[in-house]
Amino acid sequence: MKKNKILAIGIPSYNGEKYLDRCIPTFIAPELEDKIEIYIVNDGSKDNTQKIAEEYAKKYPKIVKVINKENGGHGSAVNAALYATNAKYYKVVDCDDWVDTKELIKLVDFLEKNDVDLVSSSYETVNMVTGISEYIRNNVPSYEKVYKIKDLDTENLYISIHATTYRTELLKKNNIRLQEKTFFVDVEYQLLPFEHVKTIAFVDFPLYKYMVGNVNQSVDKTNFVRRYDDHNRVVYRILDFLKVAKLNEYQKKYIEHVFTLVLYTHYALSCYYDNDKERGRQRAIVFDKYLKENNEYFYNLLGKKYKNIAKFRNNNFDLEQKVKISKIKILKRILFN
Repeated sequence: MKKNKILAIGIPSYNGEKYLDRCIPTFIAPELEDKIEIYIVNDGSKDNTQKIAEEYAKKYPKIVKVINKENGGHGSAVNAALYATNAKYYKVVDCDDWVDTKELIKLVDFLEKNDVDLVSSSYETVNMVTGISEYIRNNVPSYEKVYKIKDLDTENLYISIHATTYRTELLKKNNIRLQEKTFFVDVEYQLLPFEHVKTIAFVDFPLYKYMVGNVNQSVDKTNFVRRYDDHNRVVYRILDFLKVAKLNEYQKKYIEHVFTLVLYTHYALSCYYDNDKERGRQRAIVFDKYLKENNEYFYNLLGKKYKNIAKFRNNNFDLEQKVKISKIKILKRILFN
């Protein structure tokens, strides 16, 4: 009987021909052949992504698999790889990023020896222009220890998609699926499964290399404003999720911490980053009303925590008035990390 792999990695790839030769070789090592599988998801690419992916699959059949599909966006590609695998754990690595092979071997060894719902690993951002990297980690009392969620300070945790490895069964059993044809679904990946997370481990392996500084990235400020409707759909989905989710107090603390930052970012897209002030004002008014009607708790929390939002509300979002930006360092973390 064929044994399931320890870790599956979904690699969403849309027009990724420039990046695959940097990304894919970082998963190739003799120690990993029987333990991992990677799914290069060719998401309707118009370049040579399919050809390059299939060449890798032919060369490394024990590790590399290819899924060719019509374009459905990042969430669609994440879903496709997830529901194709039976591996014990699942992770997402974008095709323009890569991993440190030695650290991947360490992670797989840890995953093989432990049963945990979510594993958070350290990672590095790498600026594609300057080459400067930044090390990002969660500071916890002990690494490589499995914590029950009740033993963690969840209201001060922030686990990005780059850091996250989920137990595959947790995602599939609870039918976790990201929205298709929508940017910014990493927020859904952070929050929707957390209702079911009971145990977390942290490993200080700088595994993921996240490329930043690309003007084509969805988190570039110009693209972020242009794709406001996508961010809106993601925020609305989380609000709908919160109406029915059965959360314990520790899950609530984590989701409240992360989602508050996301909501602040959403206001900032309208109030600060949209050069069309009237459009930004109308967007802010519509969303503010929706938030108040659908989740008064978060509506009040945003006004209390961010004084600039309270001031905007008081002047009916007159964006011509100068309102000081608060918590901008937190905003930058959401926008660019």
